[in-house]
Amino acid sequence: MKEVIFNRKLLPLSLASLTSKIGDFAHEVVFALITIELLAGDIFYIGLVYFLKFIPYLFSGPVGGWIADVFPFKRNMLLSDTLRLSVTFVMFITYYFGLLNIAGLVICAMLMTIGRSLFQPSFRSYLPFVLSKEELPAGNSLFQIIEDLASIIGPLLCALIISVADKSFVLLADVITYVLSLILLLFLKKIRYTGRRSSHSQPCLLIPEKVFRI
Repeated sequence: MKEVIFNRKLLPLSLASLTSKIGDFAHEVVFALITIELLAGDIFYIGLVYFLKFIPYLFSGPVGGWIADVFPFKRNMLLSDTLRLSVTFVMFITYYFGLLNIAGLVICAMLMTIGRSLFQPSFRSYLPFVLSKEELPAGNSLFQIIEDLASIIGPLLCALIISVADKSFVLLADVITYVLSLILLLFLKKIRYTGRRSSHSQPCLLIPEKVFRI
């Protein structure tokens, strides 16, 4: 496990994943709070918002897989995080100035879903290219640990921010985590899927996302 954690080819992705997932879990909590606020607690419409939020997975998931097959993983992840950073920043600005309405919230949520579904295929495909077959189980364990840590730290971060500031600053914190993630992703090795892997690497499926996000 130690060799995997400090693997120089994997370390930027591990740190970027931890950073962005912390922001994502915080984002999910504040998204629910903002939705409840804008809809005055109407259960039916809250459910409808979440239904619309996840609809893009039906078409953007296959597109994300195609993109991972055609373009370099690093570029795909950078573009996806840039999209999600931009959308989150728009949410922050509009909510902070009282301009965010339910239609805008739904559009932003759908764009975030698209960004996540475009990110994940490249993210999952990167690991087999930088770890040997023997190291893959430890690599999967590492990302499970990252997921679990982020699921604890993210909501706590959200609660701490809301206790001292407006909910919009949780969105700003998420923007900052995306900026840090983008910086870390810049250090990844540029790899493109060619249908073949090195002799010591095998395909693997990373752990599923707990947050429909990162």
